[in-house]
Amino acid sequence: LGRDLVTAAVFWQSYRQASNFLKGDDEGALPATTLAGVACLSGIASTVLTQPADVVKTRMQAHQLMVSGEDGYRKVKVVRYFETLAATYKAAGLRGLWVGTVPRALRGGIGGLVL
Repeated sequence: LGRDLVTAAVFWQSYRQASNFLKGDDEGALPATTLAGVACLSGIASTVLTQPADVVKTRMQAHQLMVSGEDGYRKVKVVRYFETLAATYKAAGLRGLWVGTVPRALRGGIGGLVL
């Protein structure tokens, strides 16, 4: 949820700032193609900025552990955010936090066009 809130905040803030910058003092509306370009770039920016959090979230989902307790019942060991972040950094360094950035940024750009 936190990642999605940050993504939406970055998208809408960058969209608003860029469209206001391009509009300048002119009170008229910007052309639809310009607004589409701004939305596309805002979508790319928001996904790139939240990429490390998305990598950690995906690793957390993929690495949930089922453990059998001494009583014979299965228990789910919940993976924690900062533990996963540290393990990712230890395994792959900073580059590990940016794995899959290009496809996700392209998807974010297309998503920006839809909005």
